[in-house]
Amino acid sequence: MSDSEDVEFSLGQFSDYDSDEEFLLQEQNDDDDENMINFPEDEDEEGADVDSEDELRDPNEHPATNVIRYRKNVPFLPQVTDYEEPEVFLKLDFGITKESTALEILQKFLDTEILDEIVLQTNMYVQYLKRADRNTMKDWTVVNGEEMWQFFALAMMMGLIIKPEIKDYWSTDSMFSTPFFGQVMSRNRFESILRGFHLVDNDTIPPNNKDRYIKFGSFMEKIFQNFRKAVNLGSFLTVDAVKIIIIR
Repeated sequence: MSDSEDVEFSLGQFSDYDSDEEFLLQEQNDDDDENMINFPEDEDEEGADVDSEDELRDPNEHPATNVIRYRKNVPFLPQVTDYEEPEVFLKLDFGITKESTALEILQKFLDTEILDEIVLQTNMYVQYLKRADRNTMKDWTVVNGEEMWQFFALAMMMGLIIKPEIKDYWSTDSMFSTPFFGQVMSRNRFESILRGFHLVDNDTIPPNNKDRYIKFGSFMEKIFQNFRKAVNLGSFLTVDAVKIIIIR
């Protein structure tokens, strides 16, 4: 046979399939089977590997079998159980309903007792700084609960509106201006509260302290207590990322 001679060739002529389409389909299925990853590899009661789909269809036949099948290049979409309705997930006597606003919900966890402690410790810490240096924070005025909520509001907004520096949130440049911040609080006042923000009395910290979380004082425990009061914990919990700001 010469190289220039045209020869009719069929992919399936050397196989048991009747057409090229049937041959290619089977080849694709074979490739998929090779790319199949089974984990974990469980065994039935007699020690034989469980690798058949039919074996997995009857949960009563293999009650201990839990095989997850994953194909390469195919999106993995695990089944996720829906959250329970708020009336079930949240304890009814905690005071949160579907009609509760975001602020009302936040104030249930960051309650008056916690806020008052933050206000107290912040004012005390500023006095601590002023005793150390009489020229520090000369313009300071005592912060109260309402002003602390305004401070929290601006701090949370900064997480939504990202700017290079704190001063940029009070910029009057028409390209960068965000009037909301200046309407709530001046930049100098925000920075003063930020500098003085504190959760624990430094005078109560032992000189040889080794507790890395002592600067949180009672704040974290009180927050945890409020969550325990609020939530009916289920069998499965998902822990999301938590960002912690280390306080002086």
